[in-house]
Amino acid sequence: MTVFLKGYRLDMFKISKTVPLEPNSRPDDWVIPIVDTIPRDAYKRVQNGYESDNSLNVMIVLEDGVDEQELMRSPVTSSDKTLVDIGCTICTPGIWPSFDSSIMAKSVVLEDPKASVTASSGMYYSRCDSGFRPSGPSCPRAD
Repeated sequence: MTVFLKGYRLDMFKISKTVPLEPNSRPDDWVIPIVDTIPRDAYKRVQNGYESDNSLNVMIVLEDGVDEQELMRSPVTSSDKTLVDIGCTICTPGIWPSFDSSIMAKSVVLEDPKASVTASSGMYYSRCDSGFRPSGPSCPRAD
């Protein structure tokens, strides 16, 4: 079953035109610093989605579900000003199929705002109280 992600895709082209990149840096080096500027309660999680060419994107997920048509009934919006500003500047709003429904299912268990899952450049990262750190596909709960 395909799970669809609704939210903002971090657009590497827009990032490269907006953020002053140094000669050896890449736009995806900015994923974690960008996400860290957004208040944690402004989004559900950060996760990969699939582009039409099967490449991966990095998404700030606001909603998800198995019914793509239902997700399309309302626009991608947020009440958080920081997320809206970032969304307008370096993101593309929309709905994409999730990278892996099994990872999504594991991250749903982690609805605790202290933990969520994201991936960038093929590396999984866990967002916990201590910030992002490389890990497996799930972040341990903080007890």
